[in-house]
Amino acid sequence: MSQEATKTNLRRHFRERLRNRTELQNDQASQQISDRLRSLADSHPGLWGSYTPLRGEPNLNWSTDLCFPRVSGDQLIYSTPQGDVSPRQIAGVLVPGLAFDRMGVRLGRGGGYFDRFLSDFAGLKVGVCFQEQLVDSLPRDSWDVQMDVVITESESVWNS
Repeated sequence: MSQEATKTNLRRHFRERLRNRTELQNDQASQQISDRLRSLADSHPGLWGSYTPLRGEPNLNWSTDLCFPRVSGDQLIYSTPQGDVSPRQIAGVLVPGLAFDRMGVRLGRGGGYFDRFLSDFAGLKVGVCFQEQLVDSLPRDSWDVQMDVVITESESVWNS
């Protein structure tokens, strides 16, 4: 089986697992993840790139200076209500995914938007997921950007 077919099967598997989670499970875990992120942001002050959650992604509620991505062509552009911001202005970016492994490899939804943005991003790359989305190993392509840390409701796994 090709690596792309393997990733497609893994995406299907993790989407199904996320569909089986209850709203209460997601809300409780999202709050725990938010608590961990507050601590991380305290040690890395500045503007942070966040995201608007899709179904099954952690819905974060944390207080810091945030910017949010939008798609422009095949790129992600981050902005605040005041306008677009340069990647150099962002201290860290929160990156959702369908799964992550303990080395920071991310299985995204397949569009490559975050990988293209993160390929030249110098700030902290933070994967955000529920504990059941964190696995020992995932396939990795040359363009896949590893996270510096993956945060779940139960642990923070630093990629050393």
